[in-house]
Amino acid sequence: FPAPLWQSGGMEGGKPMRMLIPIAAGLLALPAAPAAAQQDISAPGTVPHRAADTGFPERVGEFSRTSVVRFDPGGRDNSGSYELVRPDGRMRLTVYVYPARRAANRDRAGICRAEFDGVRQVIVQQHGAASQLEEGPAAAMSGVEDGLSHRSVHRIRASFLTEREEELRSETQLYCYVRDDWLVKYRATSNLGL
Repeated sequence: FPAPLWQSGGMEGGKPMRMLIPIAAGLLALPAAPAAAQQDISAPGTVPHRAADTGFPERVGEFSRTSVVRFDPGGRDNSGSYELVRPDGRMRLTVYVYPARRAANRDRAGICRAEFDGVRQVIVQQHGAASQLEEGPAAAMSGVEDGLSHRSVHRIRASFLTEREEELRSETQLYCYVRDDWLVKYRATSNLGL
């Protein structure tokens, strides 16, 4: 995979710029693995995702890694979580890299769309009062064909910095069939610049 291109959006006039999170692969939401199958594999340095020939570094720009989780015994379905903490708020970014379902090229766009619809359904299930603010293609990524990337932004209410619920912005980007074999999903949640 190419090196991650994570950008948290800089500060412009004291307000965070719109979040742009294209990372080096395609992403998708598969059903969550049973908790027993999940294993925290965090370690110092870059934690490799050997099957995808990539990894989760300790730092990406201003973001610090908080965990790396393996969802399957074979190590093909992994995620890395990162946080950016500022005096005015926090942003949490989770990157998921997992296998894409085998499909003919002509079927990939439909499969990708169905996977993304599943991602949005999970957000609504987890946050019943979620309201969708934006939807469309994700930022272009080299090697990912048109129709194989999706983006949505939701406003949700959840506890984030404290136990009390607050308004949050949640952005999801999904890239499908990265290097033909992988899905890469980015989920960023923040109370910055709402």
